Amino acid sequence: MATSKTSCVILAGGKGERLYPITLTRPKPLCPVGNATCLTRCILAAKNAGVDDITVAACYLADKIKKEVSSFENVKVKRETTMLGTAGCVRKCAVSGDDVLVLSGDGVNDFDLKSLIEYHKKAGFICTVAITRSPYPTEYGVVTAKEGIVRRFNEKPGWEKVTSDTVNTGIYVLSRQALSFIPRNRFFDFSNDLFPLLMKKGYDIAAWESAGFWCDIGNPKALYDCSMRYTGDRSAISPSAVVKEDASVNASIVMENVVIGKRAVIDSSIICENVKIGDNVLIPKGCVIGGNAQIGEGAVLSEGITVTSGAVIGKGGRILKDVRFGGVKGRLFDGDEGINGIYGETFDLSDGVAFGKALCEAAGNGRDIKIGVMYAPTAHSRLLGESISGGIRYAGAVFCDLGEGFSSLCGFCAKEYYLDFSVFAEVKNDLSLSVQVYDTSWSPIRGKTIKSIESSFYRGGSKAAPFPSPPIVPEKFEAPLYLYSGALLSRGKGLAGMSFAVDLANLPGKVLLSTAEKLGAAVSNDASVLPRISVTDDGRGLDIITESGKTMDFWQILCFYLGVEAEYKKIIYIPEDTPAAATEYAVLKGSDCRRCTESRDPGKDFDPCFRDGCFLGISVLEMLSNKGMSFDEMAASIPEFYIRTVTGEYDEAYKASKIRKLCDECGREDGARFVFDKGSVRFIPSSHKGFRIISEAASSEYAQELCDFALEKLKD
Repeated sequence: MATSKTSCVILAGGKGERLYPITLTRPKPLCPVGNATCLTRCILAAKNAGVDDITVAACYLADKIKKEVSSFENVKVKRETTMLGTAGCVRKCAVSGDDVLVLSGDGVNDFDLKSLIEYHKKAGFICTVAITRSPYPTEYGVVTAKEGIVRRFNEKPGWEKVTSDTVNTGIYVLSRQALSFIPRNRFFDFSNDLFPLLMKKGYDIAAWESAGFWCDIGNPKALYDCSMRYTGDRSAISPSAVVKEDASVNASIVMENVVIGKRAVIDSSIICENVKIGDNVLIPKGCVIGGNAQIGEGAVLSEGITVTSGAVIGKGGRILKDVRFGGVKGRLFDGDEGINGIYGETFDLSDGVAFGKALCEAAGNGRDIKIGVMYAPTAHSRLLGESISGGIRYAGAVFCDLGEGFSSLCGFCAKEYYLDFSVFAEVKNDLSLSVQVYDTSWSPIRGKTIKSIESSFYRGGSKAAPFPSPPIVPEKFEAPLYLYSGALLSRGKGLAGMSFAVDLANLPGKVLLSTAEKLGAAVSNDASVLPRISVTDDGRGLDIITESGKTMDFWQILCFYLGVEAEYKKIIYIPEDTPAAATEYAVLKGSDCRRCTESRDPGKDFDPCFRDGCFLGISVLEMLSNKGMSFDEMAASIPEFYIRTVTGEYDEAYKASKIRKLCDECGREDGARFVFDKGSVRFIPSSHKGFRIISEAASSEYAQELCDFALEKLKD
């Protein structure tokens, strides 16, 4: 019987934008890893696995790819002229043989690929995916597998969506049958298109796990770390580089035709090709110098500086700051939580300008793009907001100055003014910062939008527009607070006869009091009066203390609202983080509650009460007025449940492994949620801390016990 033949396709067409400025002058697969390029290591790995027929799919700087592989036998280059996605590109290569091994030209590994191919052929699967464990799964695609079969793919999730530490390496073995499902001449991806299609049709996809070394050189730090592994933390200096007398080069990557002057010091940095470094220059740890740059005699850089390709630094220059292109953090956004950090350290005014430009590029560029900026009422917040608005105007988009406000109001503006994005910037007294971005549906941006903004930010954002746009002041068409207050008034018909107090510690509270008064309620700001209503500083949360002193939080109040709404609406679209008790109560009242990650269909928008404490407050007050109910009666009408949230610190390097173990223990693939007779507790990985722990129980005491249980579980 004839032995089946396996060919290989190496995907090497991407621009590698998170590696900028390194990839401004070379394709990502030609980045050096030790003494060989990433692409060369891929070709040798395929040949060592017994594959001779190798096709390299190239697009960006394809001529350099072709030159690199010219010395290898049976290796050809297929130039892409139309971007077809990973799967579409493999189909276009028209490879021979019964199976095809797919490798990523920017991935380095020491896997036994021969064993992978043999496993695939012996098991008879339609395709096999090589997976491995990584402490940083948000940089890759997460694969959930059980007993060697793939159950779910989740492409580059935010931390809050991570359920495992097993990641997709981009190494596949595909049968000829699998290739037949890839449409010709159409953009088609493996993780997002082909694999879900095969699973939908009932095919099992094998997961082949390897414990060997694997690295995707996705950003400068990953490239540096990978190279140092192959050199034993010694410098990798190209033979064509010139290092003059008394110069010191320690644990660095120095590429082709670099000239390093006398007594220059370079430590733990990346120096791209054709860079000229003068005498007595200091380049400390973590710097990246783009190709063709020139650094004058005696110049001194600070740690972690990036110098873009072709830049010229004059004699004696002191470089303290530059836009970061893929730093240690790896991700700009902390999932749905927006951008968090320390003002002036992890994110400063120059980052704000680059961020504003990146927003414009992600929205599509052009003068028809409209972006608003709002900021908290502090001097640093305003300055940060102005830096972001400067980047927006620089890129030529229409900038709307939304002025001072709060986060929920900013999201409201995105919807009401039909903005592509609205941005809320806040710097607190301790200099901790938060940047929230909303889209036109009043939703925090997610998924592909975040990735698009991050990609643009790391390469510096849009170029300058010929004529920067003048700012539009919202007062010219309708001030944000005026419009917001009008929308609140429309939620109620009259609150005459109602009496309560409102906490005026913040702007949302003042807006709620003003609206209630206009609707006829007798409202006090006396902190000793009950019942009393308070809204959180960001405008999202709401608390009520009833006549008898019982406290109701946002979710309990929303539970009542959903129960009343169920009398009129049979279908209610609710965010996926809505507590089970609130959902079950609405279902009990006759509603069909449909959980959604996000809403994009205008007919399926989330009710504003899910987004905003003032909207919920006025809506509930209207319901109480219509039904003649007191606040105590409202509290008594809903099921007794309590929500508690705590943060559990955890080592960043082991967080992904822990969430996988927790998911396995509770038997869930969609997240770690432990369910008990009287309540449940969820573990949600957080970008900048360990875990967010959310418990839900019938009593406050038991909710706290569940949080304590979860914290103890993190110690296991």
